[in-house]
Amino acid sequence: MKEIILKFWKVFRIWFIKKFWPWFLKYVWPFIKENLVDLLTYLSDEIFAKIKSWWNKKYKQKEETFSSKINDAEEKAANSNDKSEIEKYEAIAKVWREVAEMMRKENEELNNELDQIKTETLKDAKEKLDETKLDIIDNGEESLVLTSGDKIAHLPLPKSNLDSENKNGVYDMDLIIAPSQLPFRWNGKEYKILSCGIESGESYAEVEPKNETLEDELKQRIKQDNGLKVYLGLNYVCFTEDYPVDLTP
Repeated sequence: MKEIILKFWKVFRIWFIKKFWPWFLKYVWPFIKENLVDLLTYLSDEIFAKIKSWWNKKYKQKEETFSSKINDAEEKAANSNDKSEIEKYEAIAKVWREVAEMMRKENEELNNELDQIKTETLKDAKEKLDETKLDIIDNGEESLVLTSGDKIAHLPLPKSNLDSENKNGVYDMDLIIAPSQLPFRWNGKEYKILSCGIESGESYAEVEPKNETLEDELKQRIKQDNGLKVYLGLNYVCFTEDYPVDLTP
């Protein structure tokens, strides 16, 4: 069994490196990079749009405050007959207009800077992505080594516990058996199989209502057959030998 799996892995490794990988790099990787660029563009637009929206909202509130101050000073100057007061409030209105204009220019400059930062950030990300080169190194029987710049990832041989053959000559592999929605009939009673299978070489089973004898029987059969043989009856399932009709050929 181990020799068969290793032989399959060798054939697969050769096919992967000689056939699949060049095809992937030529056709699939450019497509992935193109979509990553679209994703980066979308995320960049969204993030910077939210930043600008938040800042412009703050600026709008300040602008309304400045406008109110200017209108208040101009109104007081217009309603006054005192020359000194008129000059005073006109000066105040002038100061607020200058402050408002200064804030407007700062807001405009900040929005331009944010646009420039977004453009440069996106450009850097695209260049970095474009420079990303994938390569794969054959590491013999143990693994394939995937490299991208200074990053290295080992792709190990698919695990099936090849070095832990059990006494029956069967290699331990995890197994999950999907429970049936139908009740499981055993010894004249009906149960619901909540879960069953093999994990780390050990079989497991859980039924409702709780019955340890049935659970032990299920675990033993799962371990022995590397699965669970049942018969589908009318609105129930059961062990094959428990079905009323003799199923023995």
